[in-house]
Amino acid sequence: MQKNKQNSFCLGYSLKNGYALVADDVPNMCKTIKNILRSIGVEHVVEVGDGDIALAVLKDNQHPKLEAIAKESHRKCVFALIDWYMPRMSGIDLALEIRADTELENIPLLMVTAESSSEKLIQASAEVGMNGILMKPFTAMDMEKKMLGIIKQRANPPEHVKLINAGETLMKQGRLEDSLSLFDTALAMSPQSTARVHVLRGEVLKEKGEYDEAENSFAQAMANNPRYLKTYVASADLYTREGKTDRALSSLKKAAEISPCNAERHATMGKIYLEKGDKEEARKAFKGAIEQDPAKAKDIAEICLEKGNAEEAEEYFRRSMARDPKNLTPQEIKEYVHIANRLGIALRRQGKVKEAIEEYQKACQLAPDDEAIYYNMGKAYLSIGNRDKAAKCFRKALELAPDFEEARVELDKL
Repeated sequence: MQKNKQNSFCLGYSLKNGYALVADDVPNMCKTIKNILRSIGVEHVVEVGDGDIALAVLKDNQHPKLEAIAKESHRKCVFALIDWYMPRMSGIDLALEIRADTELENIPLLMVTAESSSEKLIQASAEVGMNGILMKPFTAMDMEKKMLGIIKQRANPPEHVKLINAGETLMKQGRLEDSLSLFDTALAMSPQSTARVHVLRGEVLKEKGEYDEAENSFAQAMANNPRYLKTYVASADLYTREGKTDRALSSLKKAAEISPCNAERHATMGKIYLEKGDKEEARKAFKGAIEQDPAKAKDIAEICLEKGNAEEAEEYFRRSMARDPKNLTPQEIKEYVHIANRLGIALRRQGKVKEAIEEYQKACQLAPDDEAIYYNMGKAYLSIGNRDKAAKCFRKALELAPDFEEARVELDKL
């Protein structure tokens, strides 16, 4: 009994500066895991119901349950327990995204699952980067033992892993040559090191401008582990820098095959397709982005507007304004008005000036003190020759913002 208390103290102490994240779509299982964690000394626990929510919490550090935790201090996730099968983003996809994110990749991950396929379990540990697997059903002692094992293993990693970790720290400090030296030493010490060290080497070489060598490191990472997501994310960035859009697209497509739940990746692919003039493939990619994250519609609209696709921009702006403005919070109203402004520009570029003015008028009702709306509405009236109404709008914009130089110029012309 005394031994269990000591273990609990060690586990709670190890995680005291952050919170444990539990991701499981079964509420009762979330509650069970939370209760066990509390019983073995983990004080701060955040539960979420799916992998996509978990990723958003980890990236943005925002969640209703984090508010209470943050009252004591600004805490981040220091351990994640994730279910394998979740409806929108599986535990595997969540782990892949975490391991591909520079800010999140070092979070200890424990997969909690009833999956019994040895092939899939090997995938979770070898290819995805899980630190451990806890089979359902389990006891409090099982969970405590697994978590302590992971923490102890990470506290005393093999020598070559220590070198990789130290090299990564130096890299973040901008000490590129020193970090590269440690990565090379780690590889010499353990030639079968994971794809991670090859990607890190590639990242350093990329920052040094040695693109050919960086490509070689990424190729070695792919050979070492063809399903290491970060390799393809990093190589896509490299190819984009080099202007090799076809190769960047190829890397992004491979990344999307490995982890299809990343909306940002689909949106980036759509942008590249637009640049290549392939509107059909761009539309498919944008559709994939919105399926994963409907809020991406606004970003996609901006991409379309930037690339001269005003008609597509209109469609995506309207998607992002689908909610009834009567039910919006003040912050959401501000965002809605901004989108209305951008929608008006997309409509004007198509010659739909009357519709643009209607959108501006709706926006004025929500935000009567927004000078940009009146300025854009004035431009719309001006484009159809209604100088009186245009002048009235420009005057209103200047009344709200006396330093609004563009509005003053337009009014002076009239």
